[in-house]
Amino acid sequence: MSEEILTDHPDRTRAVWINGTNVVHSYAGSRNMEQALRSAELTVLVDVAMTETAMQADYVLPAPTQYEKAEMSMLQFEFPHNIAYLRHPVFDAPETVMEESEIYVRLCEAMGVMPDDVIRAFDLALQSNEQDFLELLEKTLDQQPQLAKIMPLILYRTLGKTLPKGMAAAAGYLPFCLNLALSYPDAVKGAGHQGEGMELGWNLFKALSNSPDGTVITDEPWEASFGRLGDAEQKIHLKVPDLFPEIEALDQGFEPLTNSQFPFVLSSGERRDYTANGVYRDPTWRKKDFDCALRMSPADAEEMGLESGQLVRITTRQGEAETVLEVNDRMRNGHISIPNGGGLINNLNTDQPLEMIGPSTNDLTPVDHRDEIAGTPWHKYVPARVELA
Repeated sequence: MSEEILTDHPDRTRAVWINGTNVVHSYAGSRNMEQALRSAELTVLVDVAMTETAMQADYVLPAPTQYEKAEMSMLQFEFPHNIAYLRHPVFDAPETVMEESEIYVRLCEAMGVMPDDVIRAFDLALQSNEQDFLELLEKTLDQQPQLAKIMPLILYRTLGKTLPKGMAAAAGYLPFCLNLALSYPDAVKGAGHQGEGMELGWNLFKALSNSPDGTVITDEPWEASFGRLGDAEQKIHLKVPDLFPEIEALDQGFEPLTNSQFPFVLSSGERRDYTANGVYRDPTWRKKDFDCALRMSPADAEEMGLESGQLVRITTRQGEAETVLEVNDRMRNGHISIPNGGGLINNLNTDQPLEMIGPSTNDLTPVDHRDEIAGTPWHKYVPARVELA
């Protein structure tokens, strides 16, 4: 992302709109991302809190937390009984924030893309009965298919007003329910929902929006999955031509990326007990590993004359960071690690001095140190060096 902004190409990205993502802290090459957001002609962030990204944005639009708005999730732990959770808000949102749906609808209204005539017609149909509304919805999408892209926003402005308090944004899930019912009617009926066509999708939507504890949206035999493989022989094709050169290159052996300047392999982002959750910025919630320590094998520590508790500096091609050392016999010689979740700025929105606890993995991971196919940063293999701070 930063590379698409920090370029002189005439078609470079000039404006950035970010929704609920802390790209400065979460993307490789944090300093590159900071520079990119400052260089963009416009940077807007919608988020629930002041973050590292918000500090670089031109505008920050505060949104309610997941406890203060409707929120959808689908965790398929009960397959083939597929369950969706459309959670209701637990608390009223403060007056100083605005739900994302409202933000985007107002933006579209200001841009003149919201069809006033369709909205008025939907409002009238909803005042009549469900059948009139469904028929009008189907007719509108058939005659004006281009409106499908903004239909969730249209439904938010119309259907949303008829839903319980705090649930207006749930109206945007009606197209999902209709499409699911029209595409897989047997699976939806298998979950106990009734009706045909649009009515089936509408009944699914009502069940979903009225069941904060979750709704089984589809239920069908295991065999049905194999029917969707799209292959006449119902086989899963493992042949991925793009990977053939990578597989053939394995015969040539592996050329280490470490060298005399950066002799260690840094695993930049180890999952530890108290660093996985970046929601808690105040580090005092951790019961251990308060400083997000750098772990090193006993042999490497002895060779370098280092001991646990000493302050060390980690340096990579991207940058450097300081933290305490933890000599750990689970580490392999030549390998070091720091946890994810470090480097968050604490005391934002307070009168206290800002502080950053622990090293940030993306201050140390170069933005171009990544997989050539997927673009995934090689966080688990960052050449680095360690020295006493």
